[in-house]
Amino acid sequence: MTTTALQDSKALRTKAAKDLAAAQKVTAKLGPKVLALTAQYNNAQQIVDENAALITSLDAVLTPTKAPLADKADAAPVKAKPGPKPKAKAAPVAAAPAKPKGKPGPKPKAAKAAKVETKTAAKTRAAEGRAAVMSGARPSLKDAMTQVLGTEALDSAGIYDRLKAKGWLPNAQNPRSYIGYTLSSSKEHFTRVNGRRGFYTVKAQAAAVATPVEAAPVKAPKSKANGKITGQTTEQVLADAGLSDGSAFGG
Repeated sequence: MTTTALQDSKALRTKAAKDLAAAQKVTAKLGPKVLALTAQYNNAQQIVDENAALITSLDAVLTPTKAPLADKADAAPVKAKPGPKPKAKAAPVAAAPAKPKGKPGPKPKAAKAAKVETKTAAKTRAAEGRAAVMSGARPSLKDAMTQVLGTEALDSAGIYDRLKAKGWLPNAQNPRSYIGYTLSSSKEHFTRVNGRRGFYTVKAQAAAVATPVEAAPVKAPKSKANGKITGQTTEQVLADAGLSDGSAFGG
């Protein structure tokens, strides 16, 4: 009996030693993996804990605080409804002013609103005019005025009529006034005609259309005869003195 027990004990010890050796081998192989997995688990658990704490703090901030209901004793007293407002007294009606005797004067005429062209409209007009000149639809204003004037002398009204007949009017709010301004300001192109107010001509043709001015007759100087002033001319005086052949002047 004792021998058998001893043998069994030795057999168990041998088996345990083998199992231990096998377990140590397995532990040696799986040890690093187990350690790594354990570290990952611990990190994950830490993140979960931190997120749980953050959620708790956010809930505390976002959840509105419920104020305790005030006691009925502290409630504001209910105001009584106001009574009806007193009716305001009607203002006394003023008497109509007495109509003046006599015939009424003429009614004042309503002033006509001045048509003022805006800056935008003026710029649009100018742009349209430049476009028409660039496209060849009409010549520039100075060239058009030079053509209709030719060798004649005209005022702004005459030039306006001729430009209108050709469809060459400037793109201005008041074309006639603009033509007059161009005549007076473009001295290098147009010149005034002497003796004809408001009339202009092309500067190159000014000599051809200028109004001739009659020269005043030159009166002969009065000569003296015996100390008296006579109405004789110088030639008559020389003829009377026998010097009409010019000998007295070394002729």
